[in-house]
Amino acid sequence: FMDEIKDVIAGLKKEALYQAISALSAADQALVQGLFFEGQSELDYAGELGISQPAVHKRKVRILKQLKKLLEN
Repeated sequence: FMDEIKDVIAGLKKEALYQAISALSAADQALVQGLFFEGQSELDYAGELGISQPAVHKRKVRILKQLKKLLEN
């Protein structure tokens, strides 16, 4: 029974995360997709966009703060 409850809670958390990601801009969603779901490095992602790795890192930090704020609401 407890495993079922844990599964439901995990599903709700996952749904909340997907909803928060969907509230991001298309460019920010693409960054999240590349770095967190496809496993690209910041350097590889920066190369694709033609920007620096520190610029990608800065965007990632901003996006994570935004997601945290969305998930807290």
